[in-house]
Amino acid sequence: MSDGTTSPAERCLSLCCLEAGRGRHLAEGLRECGYSVRLASSLPALLAATDAQPIDLLVVELPSLDDDVVRSLHRRCPTLIVALSPLSVGDAARLIASGAYDVLPSPLRLSELRLSLEKAAAREASLGDRRAARFAPTQVRSAEPIASVAAPVPAGVIAESTVMRGLLAQVARVAVHPTSVLLLGESGTGKEVLARTIHQLSPRRDGPFVAINCGALPEALLESLLFGHVQGAFTDAVRDQQGVFARASGGTLFLDEIGELPLALQVKLLRALQEQKILPLGAKDELSVDVRVIAATLRNLSREVDAKRFRADLYYRLSVVELLVPPLRERRDDILPLAVHFLRRAAQRLARPIVGITEPAARALLRFDFPGNARELENLIERAVVLCDHTQLDVTDLPYSVVSPSLTLDHQRVAATDEAADSDGDVTDLSVKAATARLEQRLIARALHKTRGNRTAAAKLLGLSHRALLYKLREYGLASEKEP
Repeated sequence: MSDGTTSPAERCLSLCCLEAGRGRHLAEGLRECGYSVRLASSLPALLAATDAQPIDLLVVELPSLDDDVVRSLHRRCPTLIVALSPLSVGDAARLIASGAYDVLPSPLRLSELRLSLEKAAAREASLGDRRAARFAPTQVRSAEPIASVAAPVPAGVIAESTVMRGLLAQVARVAVHPTSVLLLGESGTGKEVLARTIHQLSPRRDGPFVAINCGALPEALLESLLFGHVQGAFTDAVRDQQGVFARASGGTLFLDEIGELPLALQVKLLRALQEQKILPLGAKDELSVDVRVIAATLRNLSREVDAKRFRADLYYRLSVVELLVPPLRERRDDILPLAVHFLRRAAQRLARPIVGITEPAARALLRFDFPGNARELENLIERAVVLCDHTQLDVTDLPYSVVSPSLTLDHQRVAATDEAADSDGDVTDLSVKAATARLEQRLIARALHKTRGNRTAAAKLLGLSHRALLYKLREYGLASEKEP
């Protein structure tokens, strides 16, 4: 029942595992991390052990969902981590409601368990609990709280904003473990860049990094791409072909747009993740692989699980650690550093002598929300590098929708005014002043249309200063109220 003794000053962790061999393996791994562990072979033995001596942490693998057992264990130890298989969203909610601090898929893995314990330490520290160190292993008892640890920005990653530096600190912590990671965020936020960063910071850095987009291919081709096939498996299988799991063995496999994976393949992917074995199409024998999987999606997978479009067990297997990548509009401190990075790269690749960005152009970039995130910014900078006639990018090189977020609306307004003027064949107001105003509006509309909304270029066509054009736009009610 018990195979370790502790003094009252030590943090004591009690562990109950359904399989004795796995329980001993987990206990040994936790002891190597500095935890004092008592291992119980059954639930009755665990209950007796917790009655005999107070503990700080309790980890239990349940044979089935039992609310009464969870509540009883929670009364003995508030920090309770429960493992269950199969595990659904509803089961996890019930376990949390009954008192579980965290819920993990069974069978338990050491890396997943360690991350759960580290999250407990970080949470208690963030709540100001001076006893937060009781959740951390001995080696870090006197160290700074886990939540405050900062990490240097890895080479090749652009991150000046506080939110991105915080995310990179989490990336650095996760990278050293073989745990599955799920990257969430809008399209174009740089999820693959972060996946590569995790790989580069991991012990697998010398192994391959293989990326695949699960939404880019039909189901039949996707299965072959994932797991491979043997000669004769289907009509065009003229030779054996390795899948990405085999190619990534010893390294990292990045599964982008995992939310697009068909349900039939989700079952096979789950088995590959759990067993680290794959069965190529047409093969009789499974192949062993050693792959760390990082997945990414812009979908809300918990909602997909509720809608029965994504398997709950696969979701829990992939989302041991979830990292949310913020959109570019929420980390504006990164816009200019990214723009400069993209500028240098595009200028070198396209052999263009562009060396910088003017202050007006920089202000325009900082005002824009970038719905397409970093990918949109990269494409925008490349376009500007191609069109630029100077050594620095200026506002005239940027799309009119970026120079001012209101320009698109303004363009629509003046175009509508021009159209109305063209169709007004029965003019009742014959005053020279009114006719002049109508003519000015039409000329302004056509100049803006010809220059795609670029006011500086339109002013030149009209023979006006930029200030005079802006004044007339305001006079005719064609400029946004937000426009300075």
